[in-house]
Amino acid sequence: MRLISYRTGTAGGVGVMVGNDAFVALGSVAPDLPGSMRALLALPDGLARAKQATDGKGATHKLADVRLDPVVPDPAAIWCAALNYSAHQEEVGRGRSEFPEIFLRVPASFVGHGEPLIAPYGGLVTRFDFEGELVAIIGQGGRNIKQADALSHVAGYTVGNEGSVRDYQRHNRQYGIGKNFHHSGSFGPWLMTGDEFGD
Repeated sequence: MRLISYRTGTAGGVGVMVGNDAFVALGSVAPDLPGSMRALLALPDGLARAKQATDGKGATHKLADVRLDPVVPDPAAIWCAALNYSAHQEEVGRGRSEFPEIFLRVPASFVGHGEPLIAPYGGLVTRFDFEGELVAIIGQGGRNIKQADALSHVAGYTVGNEGSVRDYQRHNRQYGIGKNFHHSGSFGPWLMTGDEFGD
């Protein structure tokens, strides 16, 4: 199943994709379900109920008629793993560390799929780079989760364009300042559940 967060004017909602260019508005077939992705994923059976409500239903909207928000427009946190593969570690001249390097991004730094990114301006910005990322979206939270159970907490996956302002990223050892400019990154278009995504 593939789910989107979308906006028509000032109203937002959650949709379940039908094909690649149309979707069923969840609010029109299941008004009892939450109208935001974050709230839907917080329900223990939210994805199952969304699937049940939309199975076999025809599309109610075309993607071309709405604006896409980031898949989860209001996440509790956006945790990012830096230098998360060998080629990138070699590219920047850093070796593998025992523990992953983690930084945070703020929701205001992201836009939805198809929306323009804003390149920071000014004499100090010379490198605004794209970075393709795999995004794992957590559904059910928890603490002290066993490694064997970790993937059961992942609601699905999407892709991201991190949008990194290298000039600011290199000012100090903290990546955050170069990663959090307003509307500098995007993620989406949709959340793909693990059963459809595969291994």
